[in-house]
Amino acid sequence: MHSSAKHKWKWITFTPRWRFSSPLTSSSLTLPAAAAAVEERSKQTPYPSLNALKHQQHLKQALDFLHTNPNITHTYFYARLLRDCGRLRSLTHGRKVHQHIIASGLDHHRFLSNLLINMYGKCGSLDEARLVFDGMQKKDVVSWTSFIGACSHHGRGKEAIVLFKQMLREGLEPNKVTFVSVLNACKDKDDLADGRFIHNCLRDCEDWDAADVVVSTALANMYGMCGSAEDARQVFDSMVVRNVLSWTVAIAAYAQQGKSKYAFQLFAKMQQEGVKPDKVTLLSILNACASPAFLREGTLIHSQIVHWGSELDIVLANSVVCMYAKCGDLEGARKMFHGMKEKDLVSWNVMVAAFAQHGDASMALRYFREMQLEGVKPDKVSLVSIINACASPSFLPDGKLIHAYVCEHGFTLDATIGNALVNMYGKCGRLQDAQCLFDDILERNTLSWNVMLTLYNRHGKSDTTVRLFDQMQMERVQPDRVTFVSILDACGELASLEVGKSIHSKVIHKGLERDVVVGTALLNMYRKCGCLEDARKTFNLIQGRNLISWTAMIAAYAQHGYGKEALELFGQMQWISFKPNEVSLVSVLSACSHAGLVEEGSHYSMSFNKQGSESSLVEQFGCVLDLLGRSGNLDEAELFISNILFQPGPVI
Repeated sequence: MHSSAKHKWKWITFTPRWRFSSPLTSSSLTLPAAAAAVEERSKQTPYPSLNALKHQQHLKQALDFLHTNPNITHTYFYARLLRDCGRLRSLTHGRKVHQHIIASGLDHHRFLSNLLINMYGKCGSLDEARLVFDGMQKKDVVSWTSFIGACSHHGRGKEAIVLFKQMLREGLEPNKVTFVSVLNACKDKDDLADGRFIHNCLRDCEDWDAADVVVSTALANMYGMCGSAEDARQVFDSMVVRNVLSWTVAIAAYAQQGKSKYAFQLFAKMQQEGVKPDKVTLLSILNACASPAFLREGTLIHSQIVHWGSELDIVLANSVVCMYAKCGDLEGARKMFHGMKEKDLVSWNVMVAAFAQHGDASMALRYFREMQLEGVKPDKVSLVSIINACASPSFLPDGKLIHAYVCEHGFTLDATIGNALVNMYGKCGRLQDAQCLFDDILERNTLSWNVMLTLYNRHGKSDTTVRLFDQMQMERVQPDRVTFVSILDACGELASLEVGKSIHSKVIHKGLERDVVVGTALLNMYRKCGCLEDARKTFNLIQGRNLISWTAMIAAYAQHGYGKEALELFGQMQWISFKPNEVSLVSVLSACSHAGLVEEGSHYSMSFNKQGSESSLVEQFGCVLDLLGRSGNLDEAELFISNILFQPGPVI
């Protein structure tokens, strides 16, 4: 489709007046006329009441009637049965109706074929829907839309997008429902380009009405799901008409990308314009309260929910508990949890995970045991949370008991639980046990390998890390950012420049050379290998450099005696508003010491963070003393020691 093309697309209504050929009459009848014909025929043949098909039993009665009257081939009767099979999600009955349609010779009837696609789609049998779709001699917009919608609804978004493009190539004009269906198929960042293409197709439509809240909301939702909150906001701001769903989609887009301030602003504006939030809105805005910085907003939203008299059903209550946990208010989470009239597995999982993530293994174990006493059976989420809580030597006995529970209750050692157990044993210092479990995992994924690589690095076994990475490559498991950081750290510790450069080529192949995390790991590898020039080249390529990146490059200059260059870079870092931390101060003081820059070192020593940890203060004082000693200022060094506020150790 070319953007310059002029299309006069007309939306089909949601209740079309279909035409069909009926054995009851030689003329074509509209749907109401067909219904009247059926009623007339029912005086002679006892048709079951089609309006009575409210559940499976009534549907079965209608099918029994069809079985005993095989000569009935009325399209309207089949259509009603197919709609009810889809509505009741009755795949078995739907297949029987399909068999009757084939036997009656109406299997190539386009109207019925479209309904069959719709029925199979609603029942979740996409393969059968595909067979009907592919077998159609002539497809219309409804045929394509029905199958696109089925694929989109059941997680086959890529296929839905391909179908949409194929539909355009065949010259068919999408309708309103087509656009909504294919927009809903775009679920992640990889689909953003396709989402923009669909948006352009929508712009090309002369009959596109910007006041159409349904399509506009679907468009905003697509951008939010694909990670572009800015585009979602632009669509939202351009909407002529907005409903509660439109507001919710825009709020959720910001919340999902961690842009909580904008989500709160939009939530406040929504209320100012007199739109009352619904349950989904409240869940979305609570999701935006995901760190201690937003505890105040989360508490306020909780108060508003209570003030509005909104019913705190179990889903909303769980979300409030989760909000308090994410914001670090474990007491607030505990009070909310114990005040709930009804609790489910999710409620208990939130509490176990909350205490596990905040390092309170004792409380996590307590809630895990209470959950079982209440008759709630743990699932994978519960087990992974409690295993992570036991990832320290003092809780190894409890971790072993959880491991035994996993084995006794038939949980397969898949990647999810296996990775958690491997991590637990590794952090408890049981590397051999971790390796044995790693070898037993049924389907190891990238995360499985990353866990082992990180553990070996943490225990100073860099040579084993390199060997494990080679094995990972032989098994054709794709590395990610975490993998590269682990193997580059190992290369740096081993000063293995040759291996480090081969990893660098893989990083380039993956397009991660400019990534701030991977780029900083590359910089550190070159620094430790003594390649200052390569370290600086890597630093210059990094996009979105953070404090860690700047500090690593300053440390590189300091380590190799380039004091002036380190100070120059330190000044640039401050000029662009990066506030030095303990590590960067130690690096710049070390640079001054190695370069004999006494005056500059004295100046920067005044920037000490007196609230820093004792270990960092020892490093900082050590750098200053080293500087004074190297320059021969021993009296000043002695005076400096006498003014230290803590007990000087042997190093000082």
